[in-house]
Amino acid sequence: MRDMDVDSGSLRQAKINIGQSAQDTDAALAAFVAELESHGEPWGNDDLGTMIGLSYQGIFDAAMECFNSNLDVIDDYAESLGNAADEYDRTDQENADLTQKAQANLPDLPL
Repeated sequence: MRDMDVDSGSLRQAKINIGQSAQDTDAALAAFVAELESHGEPWGNDDLGTMIGLSYQGIFDAAMECFNSNLDVIDDYAESLGNAADEYDRTDQENADLTQKAQANLPDLPL
């Protein structure tokens, strides 16, 4: 069996980095949406403009749903890294405690 060494600090740092990237992306997306909204509805309100507006809104809504869904998944992934780090630390501590307890209960026999 191979030894496995998990660096929980690296997992926590990855959680922070991924979380920051998601926040940066969310801020950039909000700025993009604000820029789009600043242009109003340049397609007008005649029949053709109404059709363009409806198409635009449907595409915009689908794209925003996709972006927001992906950001939620990224946030969940980052949170999972933090949970994994906590679980590894907890398991390591439990194993160390059990090992110490077992060693304390061993008879002192010369080998």
